[in-house]
Amino acid sequence: GGGYDGMGAYMEDKNIKLREQLRTDAPSVSDLFRAIIIWVNGYTAPAPQVLKRMVVQHGGSAEQYLLPAVTHIIATNLPDAKIKQYLQEKHPRPVVTPEWIVQSVAEGRLLPTSNFLPDCLKASTQSKLALQFASSSSSSS
Repeated sequence: GGGYDGMGAYMEDKNIKLREQLRTDAPSVSDLFRAIIIWVNGYTAPAPQVLKRMVVQHGGSAEQYLLPAVTHIIATNLPDAKIKQYLQEKHPRPVVTPEWIVQSVAEGRLLPTSNFLPDCLKASTQSKLALQFASSSSSSS
């Protein structure tokens, strides 16, 4: 069907077309987000299309799906299952609110992601980091 070798090739082609379309719609302004690939999860303000355009205009890119290449997850809120999954990752990607993009662009520099954690992650991440810190400092003695 459609000249594709399975669903993977179709999805890859679709992703390439979506990336090209974003690049065409968003003329380059700076390379602030160079090497940054975002994925927007769920409802956000500004809307996902606006965030993607901002990142692309400033040298980054955006994915339609959570692919391994994604460097930053943009979310206002996450369901409990996603939080648990995130906290179990060995090298979790930063999950930040849309404000990280908006304020980084406004200030012309990448702001620390730790200042833009979604509320749903603040408590769990801080307790996990505290546990990691406690276990690493006790094992070094």
